[in-house]
Amino acid sequence: MGVDGCEGDLASAFPGGHLQAIPQAFDAPIDLCKASSSSHLGSRESGNPFVEKGIQFSIAAAKATITDREKKDTPDKLLLQGLNITILGSNDFYSYRKQIEARGLPLSPEVLLSLPPFCSITFNSEVANGTGETCKPEVAKTGLGSSAAITASVVAAPLHYLGAVNLSCLGQSSSDSATERDLDLVHAIAQSAHCIAQGKIGSGFDVSAAVYGSQRYTRFSPEILSSAQVSGGRCLPEVVADIATGKWDHEKTRFSLPPLMCLVR
Repeated sequence: MGVDGCEGDLASAFPGGHLQAIPQAFDAPIDLCKASSSSHLGSRESGNPFVEKGIQFSIAAAKATITDREKKDTPDKLLLQGLNITILGSNDFYSYRKQIEARGLPLSPEVLLSLPPFCSITFNSEVANGTGETCKPEVAKTGLGSSAAITASVVAAPLHYLGAVNLSCLGQSSSDSATERDLDLVHAIAQSAHCIAQGKIGSGFDVSAAVYGSQRYTRFSPEILSSAQVSGGRCLPEVVADIATGKWDHEKTRFSLPPLMCLVR
């Protein structure tokens, strides 16, 4: 995952997605004071709630958490230039069985590895549905946390680009206290956006894994997200500020397998 105009490769911490934020004209501005935690950016049938909530919550978090007077206007200045966001999904999160079978190739690890990185994750997009129209594209998800990965990516990249966090050193010195604080903010905002997008508060392990990597994890108390679930008509930045400064009581401990040990799925 990378952010245009910013140094650093974030892929080591967020291996499930690639995201670029490129200055470009907005088609429609986002008024965060008219947006609540339960509202959507658009009404398109093909809209992705995880992307929509991730963008809403990350922009609100940037505006709510940057308190330095000299940097306070940075998010607005950057947003006025517009953002063109491109998201690519890692092949590891999706099933390519239908694509491989359509090519008449054997279902083998070697063939799977031969697919180009960030291969298209949709199928049936050009198949007629009996009425002469093409079918709605389907995504072959495998249940390995792709929605959590995309939420973490779409939250982390704008936060980094807008100056709310600095993730340029990830993979080099991730134990640095400042980096940990930045990851904690990404985690809190991603958890919130993910829960609202899916309509329930889950364990949060998949989002935590997408942000922090391998770990032993104890979930947070659901009450932490009560302000996000019931916004009471408040502006989204106010709701997100409560979430960011809340007492997150989850526990995480770095974890890795012993040398030469592999897990076979």
